[in-house]
Amino acid sequence: MKFKSHQKLRNHFLVGFVPFKGKFEDTIKPFIQDIQQLECGFLMTIDNEQVWVSGGLGITIADLPQGNDLAGTLRHNATHGC
Repeated sequence: MKFKSHQKLRNHFLVGFVPFKGKFEDTIKPFIQDIQQLECGFLMTIDNEQVWVSGGLGITIADLPQGNDLAGTLRHNATHGC
């Protein structure tokens, strides 16, 4: 997606909020399951015609701590989290 398209509100899709004292893993799990189903593909009927639909997650944007969690890297002191 071009940078100009990134700035348009219609191209932002809110996945969800992590509630206070909630775990990110519990919140993102249903989304990951949906993406995995989309990667495998499935048949869908559109206008009485069956089409094969498949896709995946191309890019994600996160702040630094959340990005580290998504990538599985350690935080600042490389031994323990903040």
